[in-house]
Amino acid sequence: MNFKLRLNSFAVTLRYTPAFVLLVILFSAAGCSSNSKPPTDQRNFKDDSNTISWNILFPATTNLNTRLERITKIKADITEFYNGYNKQNNTKYTVVFDRPRFCPCDSLLFNLNFLAIDGEGESLTRGQPQPKPAGEGDLVSVNIPVTDNSKVTENSDNKPVNINKSKIDDSKILAIIDSGIDPELFPNDFARLIWLDPSALTLFNFIPGENRYDMQDRTSVKHGTAVATIVYDAMKNYNKDKYSKLMILRALDQNNEGSIFSISCALSYANQKKATLINMSLGYYGAPDSILLHYLKLTKEHSIEVFAAAGNTRDNHTVLQLCDTNPNGNFLGDTVFFYPACFTRNLSNITSVTQMNKVNTPCYYQNFSNKFISLGIYDTANCCKFPVRFSGGTTFYEGSSFATPAASGLRMGTLLSPPGSLTDPWTDMMENTSTNVTIGGKYISYPPNP
Repeated sequence: MNFKLRLNSFAVTLRYTPAFVLLVILFSAAGCSSNSKPPTDQRNFKDDSNTISWNILFPATTNLNTRLERITKIKADITEFYNGYNKQNNTKYTVVFDRPRFCPCDSLLFNLNFLAIDGEGESLTRGQPQPKPAGEGDLVSVNIPVTDNSKVTENSDNKPVNINKSKIDDSKILAIIDSGIDPELFPNDFARLIWLDPSALTLFNFIPGENRYDMQDRTSVKHGTAVATIVYDAMKNYNKDKYSKLMILRALDQNNEGSIFSISCALSYANQKKATLINMSLGYYGAPDSILLHYLKLTKEHSIEVFAAAGNTRDNHTVLQLCDTNPNGNFLGDTVFFYPACFTRNLSNITSVTQMNKVNTPCYYQNFSNKFISLGIYDTANCCKFPVRFSGGTTFYEGSSFATPAASGLRMGTLLSPPGSLTDPWTDMMENTSTNVTIGGKYISYPPNP
């Protein structure tokens, strides 16, 4: 399925909505255009909110011509479905297709968008066909939107540590799939940490229709910037003068919207460029997506550790209830599932992360589970909010999206440390408690004492 991810105001909540906002990459035989174009059909579109977006992943053995032939077959199946729908319901809807698009770093991954409209330009709100593969080994899935909310809760005037004298290990790469970064909120020499492709132009942006070399975080809450800052602080808290490179992979746009297509494309790039760790402070409620799972399986094959946010409840978050200990329906694993966090059952290289109110209590708005959530972060100084140290001072955010980079940054810190012990410093950092907040009650007190 192709999922839309949105970051609105308040904690990182991913909310299902029926609207489809399509993020697409224009297809051409030679490559991708950086400018989005409307469909060639010139009829008046009164409402395109019911546009359907499908992702298509082809086996590596299919060449370009075969892929295009199979896309043609899929389009024919869609047209046949609506012809049958018209006969059954005595209607006259016409299917309008956008051009197929592919990931700029992975031509096996395509995106196909279409809209059923009548003569007045009204779109069909029901009767959507179910995707099916056009050939053996093809994966085809439908787009389902999700949202992810973040909120600034308060500010202080602490300043971050400058990294002029820091030591950077070029062999270690922490990929951050998010909304990019805003360099103005970092120390002037933060650019030293940004990973650049040594063999080609570096791709930063995987949002279809946008400049693929643009890493700027234009979200109002600076979500990606906050995540990158927490990663930086966590590495600093573990190793005072050692850092990895940061691979910035922008999969959420200025409207805080992304898709499984853009995320899968970014995952493909991180796999190809041999990232060490991947941070994914995002997700969706619903069923597992086969194409997203495919790219996550590749991370396991390449021995890349993935850190994924546990997600947050979909109610209206208020500051007064951040530390409430009453139940809030945020347990994952019976009827409610959040991905990619819930892929922990499928892939041992995924660590799903939540924040804890106390060592045995979940945060009121953040998901928890002793079936799917691997790790809790217990901030001993801040209850269910996380400090983000920008260059102008410290800003506090709430949501599992911000506990996740603390975990991934700490894990990278342990990998940057020279081996000097018979035990694993990452495992040593973890504590256990008898609770159902995480699997085995595992948590890390933050900041740690390495």
